[in-house]
Order: sequence, then structure tokens, then C-alpha cells
Amino acid sequence: MKIKHVELFLFIIMVLLILTVGSAGSVTRTITSTSDNIYSLIKNSNGNYWEANSNNIQIAINDLDNNHGTVWLPGGRTFYLTNTLVIQENVILDMGGSEFRLPAGVNINVVELKDSSTIRNGVIDVSGQQHDGTWPPPGSAWSTNTSFSTPSACIYLDASSYIESASIEYMSLESISDGYNLMGPTPPRFYSSNYLGLGYGIYLHASNTNTPQRISNINVKHVYLRAFEIGIFINNERNPADGENGAFIQYNNFEYLWFYGTSYGIEISRNSNVDKDRCSVGYNRFNMIQFQTGKPSYWGGEELTWGIICTDGRGNSFTNIMMWDYTGNHRGNGPAIYFTSDSENCYLHIYGLADGWLSNSGSNNNLLLVGENEVNLFLGTVYEMGG
Repeated sequence: MKIKHVELFLFIIMVLLILTVGSAGSVTRTITSTSDNIYSLIKNSNGNYWEANSNNIQIAINDLDNNHGTVWLPGGRTFYLTNTLVIQENVILDMGGSEFRLPAGVNINVVELKDSSTIRNGVIDVSGQQHDGTWPPPGSAWSTNTSFSTPSACIYLDASSYIESASIEYMSLESISDGYNLMGPTPPRFYSSNYLGLGYGIYLHASNTNTPQRISNINVKHVYLRAFEIGIFINNERNPADGENGAFIQYNNFEYLWFYGTSYGIEISRNSNVDKDRCSVGYNRFNMIQFQTGKPSYWGGEELTWGIICTDGRGNSFTNIMMWDYTGNHRGNGPAIYFTSDSENCYLHIYGLADGWLSNSGSNNNLLLVGENEVNLFLGTVYEMGG
């Protein structure tokens, strides 16, 4: 009887080993036979482990089969992505402090979120910077990945996927202007030849397709965005034919964000030729947002800020907005804050030290300026309080 028990035990062990090795992309070696340990491997909540390389991140996500699972990356690693990483439905990607970068010449959406997915605790840096922060930099110039450009984004959400919830938490998103390839005067400072950052930070997009589209109940919290052409872009291009359902990007929440030197901070745009009930960018909420133009440089900012907020649509609100302008005369001729003629019932509460232009061309918008704002008003009713 003892021999039979031993044989049964060995048989069970062999079956478990076969199942483990057969998991797609799973490591086929024992952890104790290498320098790896459970903290240096990619793992998921199915209990599977993978070697820490870029290709295995997608394998670990797909291995969850949409079962409300989590993928954990080892901390302190850099992963170079050549294809968009798709976080499938009901999956959480916890980057654990690691970062995603793009090889030189690669221009893609870095991460795409699906319904009920989450990305947290990481860095996405598409600048391609290679320097130690000192002057002169190593080599002849600072190295930047100027191939990253619009319409690519660090984090992309497609309304045709019909997203009804998703989360972006504790992330640092960085791009860079092309100005880092050029020297300013002595003492050395930097300037940009086109004054624009590169690509988008977070992009919520409804394209002009003949299918119902939705992005709603997205929660974005504690995110740092630096030097993009547009930091957060909500863009509804839908033009539904008669009898077709439209596209809706609405009821999304953004809190505790810091924009540093983005060319255009928040832009909300829709096809204004279509009724707002069928092409909606409504009731999106932004709260506790800081904008800083950047430290002084040859042309006025490390990366130049041309606009802070631009909104179409209905009922979009911007509360507790802090705008800090340490450079001055950096925005050219356009408004820093622009409520377009398509906007209605939108709300703005902004304070801080600012030098810029505000334009309110919409209807029934409520704008409240608090603090030492030096604002030149184009149109609309503005209520100013404070010094």
C-alpha cells in the first residue's frame, strides 16, 4: 500500500509539472536554479511566472483570460515596447515602479485600455532622453525620440471598444519637445524650433465609424504629464447617419493631475456639426489640477505652454485649477483658456498667478477666477474675486 501511495504522489507531481510548463509563455525552469526569484519575474494572479521581458507582459495579461486578474511587473525595470500593450477587459496591470519606453524610430500608442481595465504605479517615457542632467551632456547633443508624435499616445482608449469603466492611477507620463536637440545662448539653455511637445499623454477617442461608441466612468488620479503636444485629449469625431447610434465620451473623472510644460494641457473636442445628444463630450470632471509652464529658458519655458484648457461640449467642469506661470509671454496669440462657441453649461474655477488670455464664446458657462490673475478677457461673463 505504501508503494502505491508513493506512485500516486509521483503521478500527481508529474501532472502538475506538465500543466505548469504548458502555460503559454510560462518560465520552464525552476526559480531556485537561477538568480531569479518571485520578485524579479513577471507574475499574474493565476499563479504563473514569466521571465521579465517586454513580450511576456502581453502573454501574462492574455493568460488571465479576462478573469478579473492582476499582472505584476518587477520593480525598477525598463521595458522597451515595439507593439501596443493591450490591457484586456477586467485586467489590472501593476507596474510596480517600472517604466515603458519606445526604441528610437517607433511611434505607437504605448498602452491601450479596454473595458474595466487598470494601469497603475509606473512610468511611460517616450522622450528617448539619454543624459544625466548635467551640462554639457554626454555626446554632442541630448538624444530624443522625435519620432513619437500625434496621433500616438502614452495611454489610449478607443470608444469603439465600448468602455464603461477603466482606471489610470499613480502614473508618470513624459514626452519632450524637440528643443533639447538645440542649444540656446550662453549660459546654455534650451529652446524648441517649433515650440510643441510631442504626441498625447492620455487620449480618449471616438472615430467616425458606423458603430455605437462609448467611453464613460474613467477614473484618472495622481498622474504627472510633461511636455506633450496635448496632455489629455478627449476627441469625438463621430458623424452618425440617420438612424444610427452616436458616440459618447462622458462622465469621466480626472483628479490630482500635474501638467508641466505641455503645449496644450486639456483639450475637449467634438464634431460640432452633429447634435450634442448624438456626438457627446459632456459632463467630464477635472478637479485639483496644477499647470506649470516650466522653468525659464531662451524662449520662455522649458517646454512652451500655448494653452491650458480648451473645451467643446456640454457640462464639462474644471474645479480647483491652479495655474502657475513663472515665465510670461509664452503663449503667443491664442487664449490660455478657451470655452468655444460649442460649449454650454460648463464651469471653471481657477486660481493662482497667471498671465494669459481667456475666451468664453459659449452659452451659460460659469467662470470663477480667484487670486492674482492677470487675465485679458475676450468675450463672456467672468466673475473675478480676490486680489
